[in-house]
Amino acid sequence: MSKEIVKKQESLPAEFAQYAGQGQEDITADVIDKSFIKMAHSDVKDTDIKFGDFYDDTAKKSLGKKIIVTVVKTDAKIWRKFNDDFALVGTSTDGITWDSDDLLTEDEKWQCRFLDFWVLLDGDKSGFPYVISLHSTSFKKGKKWMSQLAKNIGSGEPIFGRNFELTTSSSAKGNKEYSVIEVALCSGFNKNLAEAAKVREMIKGLTAVMNQTEAEPEEVMEPSFVGEDVD
Repeated sequence: MSKEIVKKQESLPAEFAQYAGQGQEDITADVIDKSFIKMAHSDVKDTDIKFGDFYDDTAKKSLGKKIIVTVVKTDAKIWRKFNDDFALVGTSTDGITWDSDDLLTEDEKWQCRFLDFWVLLDGDKSGFPYVISLHSTSFKKGKKWMSQLAKNIGSGEPIFGRNFELTTSSSAKGNKEYSVIEVALCSGFNKNLAEAAKVREMIKGLTAVMNQTEAEPEEVMEPSFVGEDVD
């Protein structure tokens, strides 16, 4: 018999309510696996993930073609370099030098730039954030998302004051189709501010680590990104 622990979904006893969340302060964010939400650019073999789906990259599970998220943190200053096998070979947080101390080339300064959004997924009860990292075909969409967040913050809202609906559209380059993110501001305000504020405090100062990526078409023009950094 397998000794592997099997997680079961069970209804919580009513008396748990008064103790909800106790012990969270003992768990530091640096020891928690950071799950990425990615977009499928093709059907993924042996999974339920189809082209255009959002999916949990750790669990390899489809989240569907529409999700609702709350942004708790952003990182607009992250560069990642991948080799021909799409494995990570370098990171930078200043856009000047890689962690190997090599200088970024002029092309790498825009080709390797990512926009990271740390989000809470609507309906997820874990209380821990996912990371949505936008690059290449979705970079411009990410800039617009950052700009919307900047407007919200400028009007006196916290970064987690609103929710966003994310969907995907398809884009073609040559004979290859790719998924591109679409972002829409939901009506009304986020009703779970305390939870979002707690998560933001927990992940403060962290940078997401992405060890593998997927092939996407590169932009041919350097994206302008002046004055739009949020965090």
